[in-house]
Amino acid sequence: MERRGGQRWVGSRRVVHLATVSFSVTLILLASPGIAHAHAWAFFASTPVTPPVNLVWIPIVFIVGSIALDWRILRQHTSFASLIWREITLFLVLMLIVFLVPFFLDPGGPAFPMKPYYGLAWTPWILWFLFWNCVLLVLFLLLKRRLASGLKLGAKPKSQLLKGSIVVYLACLIPYLAASSTLHGWAGGYVEGACYGKLRDLTWGLLKYAEAHEGHLPQADSTMDLVNAIEPYLEGKRTHTPPGFRDPPWCCPLEYARSQHPRSYEWDASFSELTLDEVAQRKPYEAILRCPLSEFVHKNPTLTVELFFKYKEWYEKSPADSGG
Repeated sequence: MERRGGQRWVGSRRVVHLATVSFSVTLILLASPGIAHAHAWAFFASTPVTPPVNLVWIPIVFIVGSIALDWRILRQHTSFASLIWREITLFLVLMLIVFLVPFFLDPGGPAFPMKPYYGLAWTPWILWFLFWNCVLLVLFLLLKRRLASGLKLGAKPKSQLLKGSIVVYLACLIPYLAASSTLHGWAGGYVEGACYGKLRDLTWGLLKYAEAHEGHLPQADSTMDLVNAIEPYLEGKRTHTPPGFRDPPWCCPLEYARSQHPRSYEWDASFSELTLDEVAQRKPYEAILRCPLSEFVHKNPTLTVELFFKYKEWYEKSPADSGG
């Protein structure tokens, strides 16, 4: 009896040691998958263990639901305490793999919770969500098979264990689909530059419109009126969005990707129908167009009067770069 008890204690210590090491390494790697995208777009798949910030409760439901279902199936084969230790180890190993594999293979895999990309949920980028969840589901089932092998389960309880695991995993994906939160991530300085690129493109449209209308800017009471007036002059301009979709000219690239209902740039209608000379007389810091998104390092990118004429000068000096 003493020997058996000693073996059980040694086995428990090994489990604790493995769990501690797995947890420590997981914490170290938590922020690693997105490092390569730190200055550009970072897209991460939402999974039952890597949710966006608006659904951080899903991993808890995933873990608790999995343990509860496993206990219902395995209570005739193990004690509750033993099952808890095995499940904790399983989930820590799963999380370790989730962050370790993308660290070596692709920095776009699962990552810690960040803001969701609502606008990308039903674009071709959903394939990214499906791919990583297929990978993670396979890993989850392999670990559950390992658990079943350790308990020497028969064919029937083993099959029930795996089928139950699939149900729990898929059920935890439903909130992501319902909330259009299949992807999450951040945007770095290059994306802020892309927003300014859009404002530069709109400056080009304003200048070309003025050139064709005796130096006057469009008569526009709203951003959409403005864009409708200058859109013929924007044909062929470059897009500044992530690969896979094209954003409209009236919207910041990040706002378009981040929002379910994208807001347009904010146009100051007091500039409506002014001549370029009259615009030059306005205060340099006045905003002609302003991005509504304050997520960037420099908050809301803004096309000021001063920046408008800097872009004008740049276009005049570099006509070859004024196209798309």
